Amino acid sequence: MLGNRDIFSEVVIMLYIFNLAEELQAVLKNDGAACPYYDAVHSEKLTGENTFAFTVPADHSDAQHVTEGYLVAFEDLDLAWQMFEIKRVTDLHGDGLTRTAYCEHALYELLDDMIEDVRPTTCSATFALTQALTGTRWEVGTVASLGTNSTNYYYESALAAVQKVATVWAGELQFRVVVTGGVIAHRYIDVLVRRGADTG
Repeated sequence: MLGNRDIFSEVVIMLYIFNLAEELQAVLKNDGAACPYYDAVHSEKLTGENTFAFTVPADHSDAQHVTEGYLVAFEDLDLAWQMFEIKRVTDLHGDGLTRTAYCEHALYELLDDMIEDVRPTTCSATFALTQALTGTRWEVGTVASLGTNSTNYYYESALAAVQKVATVWAGELQFRVVVTGGVIAHRYIDVLVRRGADTG
């Protein structure tokens, strides 16, 4: 069931940067050879908000790829790939020039896909989610057995429809991508009974 649990993560191993054509441009990691990054914080609320921020030294050659509109992907603590769009970049002068990227999850692209009138009736969450994602770049991932129910999508975004599925079928959403050979191969949405555990 949807709740107000927040997920904060600072454990990120490598950041993959893709350009507007989704071509891999750089891999950032703290191994002494690649462009390093720091202050990487992933903040996610199960009610929808999902952001990521990180900082790189602006004088590194790969810092040029940390630019608005580019995509950044990484494996989260559950080993699922998360993907974000860099929405804003700030350069700061201090001990050295740094560049900080503020990113929003790729799920927000579903705000631009509109549904006119779809009415999944007495069906599974899988069917309702499939209807919500028709015509988008996202696919149905793992969906728990949550019984049958009914809903409708009437002149609303695909994201609103997906959130409706989670509410009506009492599941929790998980957005993830699959990166294979430096290519973003799939975008999946899962509907789970519960994500993780409440550890307080």
